[in-house]
Amino acid sequence: MTAGRLLWIDDDGPGRFPYEERQLKKGGWEVSWAPGVYEGARSLGASAFDVLLLDQMLPWSAELRSSEEVWAGCLLFYWLRGKGRPHKMPPRDQFSHLQEMVPLSANRDLPVIVISAFFDDEIFSALHEIEPQLRDFSKPIDFKRLRQALDDLRDH
Repeated sequence: MTAGRLLWIDDDGPGRFPYEERQLKKGGWEVSWAPGVYEGARSLGASAFDVLLLDQMLPWSAELRSSEEVWAGCLLFYWLRGKGRPHKMPPRDQFSHLQEMVPLSANRDLPVIVISAFFDDEIFSALHEIEPQLRDFSKPIDFKRLRQALDDLRDH
């Protein structure tokens, strides 16, 4: 049984989540990883996915790993949904570079689950502004809850 294709955008990568990746694969998920916003955007522009797991605080690229951005995951989500930048967010030059990329149309409505060790009311408000039912999980990940959320998405 194949559950589907899952893109996990997180600068921690599979090195931090070997158990979760192994369990996802056992459950039939094909897991792809991206370490930053631009790599994630390129993946979303090249291949269709069934689910996106998105870290909220990310670097813009693997090369800029040391400069995590608290708004980066939110901006990637807005880009994916075809929205401009959140009105509460300070201007970021990187967002204009992101807007030069285009996700596959099949990914525009991709179910997204936000995973983060960092919580900010303004950012989560901006995320839920465009998708009120957006699911989010804190790190460390409660894998049973994550698996249930993925099962719910697969069943719909």
